[in-house]
Amino acid sequence: MDDDEILFAVLVSDVARLLRTELDRRGRDAGLTRSQWLALSRLARFPGVSLSSLAEMLEMEKAPAGRLIDRLEEGGWVRREPDPDDRRIKRLYPRRGLHRTGDREDAPAGDDRSAGQRQRRGQRSQPDHPTP
Repeated sequence: MDDDEILFAVLVSDVARLLRTELDRRGRDAGLTRSQWLALSRLARFPGVSLSSLAEMLEMEKAPAGRLIDRLEEGGWVRREPDPDDRRIKRLYPRRGLHRTGDREDAPAGDDRSAGQRQRRGQRSQPDHPTP
């Protein structure tokens, strides 16, 4: 590797570290661990994924991934729905609007929309693309 390639690799590493630090801070402000916000970010990108697939994406075993999803579900961050074709599978979905740190505490536990969405849209349900 020449000096430019080494410098580039160091800069990419620094940017990744700074991003992780900032995301950890934002997650902590929302009451989330790194594992939880990683799971939420995957669910935001792949809504309706099965627990097995999510565990694979997170490079975890299914049992710990299931406990992680249990905690996120208890916190109102995700919901499980039965798979229409296979009753053994539950599909995982992020709750719309609850992934924005500033809106989360304003939304009732059973409401999938943020406070801002409810005010802007009345009671209409609109898809939202959450970002943890």
